[in-house]
Amino acid sequence: MEREGKVFASPAEAAEAERRAMWALTVAERMEIARVLRERVYGASPPDVRASHVRSMKAAAGRPKELDDLQNLPVPGEG
Repeated sequence: MEREGKVFASPAEAAEAERRAMWALTVAERMEIARVLRERVYGASPPDVRASHVRSMKAAAGRPKELDDLQNLPVPGEG
C-alpha cells in the first residue's frame, strides 16, 4: 500500500477521483487496507471478545458461566 498525493482543481474533482480510486481496488487490496486499519486500532493480536460476550449472556440469563455445565438443563417430564 503506497501513499501518493495529487492536486485537484476543486473539492468535487478530488471526491470524484477518490471514488474512482476506491472502485478500482481489488478485493484483496480492500482486505489488506482493512487489516492494516484494524491492527492500528486494536494491535497485532487483539483479545477475542466473543467468549466474554457468551459468558455475559449466560450470566444475564441466570445460568452459570461455564459452557459445559449441563446440570442446569431442564429434565423432560419434570417441572
